[in-house]
Amino acid sequence: MNVRKNSIVFCLVWIMSISFLFSEVKNQDKPAKGTWDFNLQKVWMTGEAGTDLFAKPRNLQVADDGTIYVYDAQKSKIYSFTNDGKFIAAFGNRGEGPGEVKRFMNAYVVKNTFIVADIDKLNYFSSDGKLLKSVPNNYMQRGPNHFLNEDEFIYFPVVVMPDRPSDAGQIYHCNLKTGEEKVLAEFKIFKGGTASGQGRMIALVIPPLTPMMNIGYDPDKIYYGYSSAYEITEADYNGKKLNGFSLDRSQRKVTKEVKEAYFKLLQLPQAGDMLPMIMKTYPDELTHFCRIDVHNNLVFVYATNLARSVEKQEIDIFSPDGKYLYNAFLSAGEGNTIYVTPFPLVVFKGDYLYAAVEDKDDEPLIAKFKVQMPKM
Repeated sequence: MNVRKNSIVFCLVWIMSISFLFSEVKNQDKPAKGTWDFNLQKVWMTGEAGTDLFAKPRNLQVADDGTIYVYDAQKSKIYSFTNDGKFIAAFGNRGEGPGEVKRFMNAYVVKNTFIVADIDKLNYFSSDGKLLKSVPNNYMQRGPNHFLNEDEFIYFPVVVMPDRPSDAGQIYHCNLKTGEEKVLAEFKIFKGGTASGQGRMIALVIPPLTPMMNIGYDPDKIYYGYSSAYEITEADYNGKKLNGFSLDRSQRKVTKEVKEAYFKLLQLPQAGDMLPMIMKTYPDELTHFCRIDVHNNLVFVYATNLARSVEKQEIDIFSPDGKYLYNAFLSAGEGNTIYVTPFPLVVFKGDYLYAAVEDKDDEPLIAKFKVQMPKM
């Protein structure tokens, strides 16, 4: 009996200790240090990759050695450039042979290695497009969100498929070398954006409207939040919660007419006659945010936009412990707009910004800017 009582007391003390360690910062929608001007200064800008012109840039990455990688969805090619904008190589053509990509899903950089997630494998490339290795991986079961190193990555589900009864989702840490996986956190997944019928299942992820998990990465911790609420949790890579913060800001409403016009602009023939059914499942407001990044220990939270590209991209900037410091806007200069969907097409690296932009003639370009980064 005494052992039982002692066990209960021990558990209560442990729970109280955890509660004491985990705190939450509740911010009003008023930045402590006002607005921040990144003061973008163009270093170079190009619309060419060798003899090709950009058509639909859909992924931009920058390696530690400064190499820039751009995937163009219309060309079905990956282009690499030196840090001063000189073209290096084109690779990753569509196909099923060595070094080819059957279906480009996402891309990442780990130090100086460029990793492409295909539907059934991970391809590792050098800056000149040489295939270093391929590792089997089913993207639909575990699509990487972020690589910690060449063998370890974080992943989580985005939508609930119509045939899945549960809306429970987990953030996983996966080790390709050992095959081990561990759960870092759990959350509920948005059950909309899907439909089934006539032997088909459709799931559409519409970044401005689909509530989803977003994670920002630091060397020793992560910041994650589900975009249906402006609440973000700080945790270590074992899943231990360290801190949390929120911002008291209302979501922006979206009318039925605006949603219909937006879906028409997207041109989604794969949805067919199920599109009206799917549209009804989306909320009547934009998600709170669409991306979380960490730069110089500051947390950058990107506001959601309904447009594909915007003249100004709003970013809320928080301290490491969650205090709302700055409200900032990115602008690529007069006549240019910045691509904001899909991400990542905006990359901060040191004191520079690399971005996909459109000029006044709607031509896609890749640009490098010198920026003034905020400080604590």
